[in-house]
Amino acid sequence: MTVKSTIKPLGKRQIFTMKRASLEKRVNEYYNNTHDATNIIESIVAILVRNALVFSDFSFICQELVTTIYLTAEPNDVLRRFSSLFKPYFKKSGDWDAVVHRLFNNLICQIKLDNMSLSMQLKNTSNGVR
Repeated sequence: MTVKSTIKPLGKRQIFTMKRASLEKRVNEYYNNTHDATNIIESIVAILVRNALVFSDFSFICQELVTTIYLTAEPNDVLRRFSSLFKPYFKKSGDWDAVVHRLFNNLICQIKLDNMSLSMQLKNTSNGVR
């Protein structure tokens, strides 16, 4: 019989009351067991809010984990939405540029294609072609 250890996502109480060392340990354990990048980034954003509200220092919490997630995880809307909050986490030159390229390159290409399609439609409409 094998015992399956399940780690629950961090709750509000844990995020806003745990000490830094315990919080970092729990965040890392949760990610190592689930690889749920979305939940981790949302939790760390909440921790950054806590950092802004209290005297304790929670800045750059889980820096190594955040950089790993942004450099390797599948890009999604949550990573894109909160990416600017984590720019200071990237110390190596070129890492931040790689993150921006990974997260937004497909979106930029899609926007360019949409703009080209729209301009073609407008051009055809102005020429009387439908």
